[in-house]
Amino acid sequence: MSAFRIAAAAAAVVMAVSTPALAVTVQQAESTGAVQWSDLDVGTPEGAAELDQRINAAARRACRGVRATGSNMSQTAFCRSQIRDSVTARMDEPTREAYAQARAQGRRGAR
Repeated sequence: MSAFRIAAAAAAVVMAVSTPALAVTVQQAESTGAVQWSDLDVGTPEGAAELDQRINAAARRACRGVRATGSNMSQTAFCRSQIRDSVTARMDEPTREAYAQARAQGRRGAR
């Protein structure tokens, strides 16, 4: 087995083992209403950037100390993506599409 396959298998095991704790963390963030966007126009790059900041802040709060079982590796980035996914899952389709387009537009403008 190649070193890449071994590393990929190890990463999959770590994620599978840590996912239950992470699911609880994401649920806690959602149950507290940690990320609100109703006051934002997420269809603009500015509104999308503000929502991204709120998601990042919620991830810092909710994901603090979340570690893969048996490892000191932080799961904050994965946790942040899970929170973003849970937020966008609560959006209706047109809002979700507008947010995705505004994020892409904001990234293009930042270059």
